[in-house]
Amino acid sequence: MATATINTVGQLGGLVIRGTAERTADGGQAHEIPLWPGSAGTLGTRTDDDTGTITIGGSGHGLASGDVVDVYWSGGMRYGMDGTVSSNAITIDGGAGDNLPAEDTTVVVTKQTEITSDFDGDELQAIAAGCDQRAHLRFYNGATYPWDLELAAGGMARWLADQGITNPLTGDAVTTIYASSDWTGLGSELIVNGDFGTGTLAGWDSATSGSGVISYLSGAAFLDTGVTVGSCTLSNAASVPLVVGETYILSVDVMSLENASVDVDISGESVDETWEGATPAQYNSYRVSFVAAGSSIAAGALIFYIFNAAAGSVHIDNISLRLRPANEAILQIGIVLDTTP
Repeated sequence: MATATINTVGQLGGLVIRGTAERTADGGQAHEIPLWPGSAGTLGTRTDDDTGTITIGGSGHGLASGDVVDVYWSGGMRYGMDGTVSSNAITIDGGAGDNLPAEDTTVVVTKQTEITSDFDGDELQAIAAGCDQRAHLRFYNGATYPWDLELAAGGMARWLADQGITNPLTGDAVTTIYASSDWTGLGSELIVNGDFGTGTLAGWDSATSGSGVISYLSGAAFLDTGVTVGSCTLSNAASVPLVVGETYILSVDVMSLENASVDVDISGESVDETWEGATPAQYNSYRVSFVAAGSSIAAGALIFYIFNAAAGSVHIDNISLRLRPANEAILQIGIVLDTTP
């Protein structure tokens, strides 16, 4: 059995008003999800109410073309927008919510976090959601978004059956919840990216095999394989201090074609990711988080393996490693369902 108990205390007009609501049923779900940090920037171009371009103030934003993003600003938000990425410029289009603000407004853009939550809205008896940061949720039924829910920082939203308020998910089989927050609280950089565009790999060691070579173009180090298979590696030249048990985020910007890939591995840590290229080639900003098992990343232990199986280039830039602070955006969702036939 699943039980929802919600206690409410209000102070109004000198009165303290208390209430308790409880619902018990045979099914339920509980989600506690860390939301990806957003990236602060400026709406440099406002084409119309739902189209514009945001310039991000720094690297490692973790956004890629094709991402669905939410945009926050003081007094408003727009959600479910299509994002197209070109380095630190994010073109946004569509979505719902408030009209975009005036040009040059400071905004936060963040990729939606996808939460699998398969339930029948007709069975809903109680639902509550809260987040320590400002947040937004979209409930998806496989075709449309029947319920959008906005959360104030530190606040809670709820619905209970038999309270005289219509069930917001009646008739909807919810498959997914998409969520985001306006939190941007990443720590300072822990690793040197290198000034790749000027022909230096300061802070990094490199090696090549096959016809792989390191070249430099428009601010990026890249692999140019010619017409045969080639590969190269980049590895950290100096050790990087960590705190055991803390969460860190590693990100990198990559542009590569089909038949190419970038693999990142951190020896002694739970990081081993492979990112495949695509056609047409486009910049994607990849991001992976890990909880530190050791007190440092030894020199040479953080390695990017860059492979190409055909002619072409792989661009890699904006390598970033940052601490993820304790005050991150944690979303909590509790659901009670009456699944009795």
